[in-house]
Amino acid sequence: MRKLCTGLLFWLLVGNLNALDFKELEDVVKVYDVHHKIDDQGDRVNVSIGYGGSLDMVDEYMEWLKKRGSVLKLHDKVLQRKLLEYMDATAENYQILQKAGEKSDEFKKSCKLYGEKRQTFVTFLLITFDFSKYVSFSEAYYWEHIDKGCYTKNPLYGVYQKHIKAKKYDLALKLIDRIIERTQNFQEKSIYLIEKFDLFVKYEEHLTTKSEDLGKEAIKGYLGIIDSEQYSLYLFETWRKWRSVSQCRNGSSRLSEIPNEKYYAVRKKVVKTILDYLKKNPSDEMAVNQFFQISTSPIIKAVGDYSYGNDNVIEYHQLFKK
Repeated sequence: MRKLCTGLLFWLLVGNLNALDFKELEDVVKVYDVHHKIDDQGDRVNVSIGYGGSLDMVDEYMEWLKKRGSVLKLHDKVLQRKLLEYMDATAENYQILQKAGEKSDEFKKSCKLYGEKRQTFVTFLLITFDFSKYVSFSEAYYWEHIDKGCYTKNPLYGVYQKHIKAKKYDLALKLIDRIIERTQNFQEKSIYLIEKFDLFVKYEEHLTTKSEDLGKEAIKGYLGIIDSEQYSLYLFETWRKWRSVSQCRNGSSRLSEIPNEKYYAVRKKVVKTILDYLKKNPSDEMAVNQFFQISTSPIIKAVGDYSYGNDNVIEYHQLFKK
């Protein structure tokens, strides 16, 4: 699967665009719902195998695959067949794990074969939902139009940035609050709100406020942007930051709780907001891009790319570099 920002994903076009097909977008949501769930289950199994935990959850996962497969309905029947085959392959791998055990050669062989089947399915998804169907802009266009400087119109924002550079964080916080109060346009306002909550996360130890827990306030603030159900170019960024700060509080080790179900529930809120916006603005390719970014963004894995903790350690560092 292509990663976003811990790979920010760009889908670039080479040809004429098709009209936006919302049935296809519905399939995207459903397919990745299953795909993320399978990844989350597989990650939990890997943690149990790696750290000597119980594998009792495998029965539950196999039952989920069976039930989910029985009610799965996609508009694209080829896609549905491929997804069901992938789900069957997942269940088969679990069956061999239960029968032969995690240390058996049979299971090791099965895991290798399953990994190949998973990659084949992911490749099929990338071809099926090739961005050349949806988006025509270049990478340069993307960076130009995602630049927050295009939307920050309040002249006081420049003063705020100077306060940050001068490490005058209390003054910066007071000023960003003034700017937020005076801003009506949600696109612009969302930038200032994100900036405020980033301030809480990055400079908590330097701020003098009445709040005893600025991290908690940041989580609440990011979620407030999402819960407003208003469209912004920065909803994906907001969700990633909400998830990352939330996970940081849950823990950074491979044995920490990672409530991907909770993160996915909020992800679906953002997806709905974007789809509602696209129904009224189907030619907004930046919104289409954002839809795919958040729909396909990987889960936080305990056993992932970072050897000394869960994947959020890398994500957090990338999102909140000072």
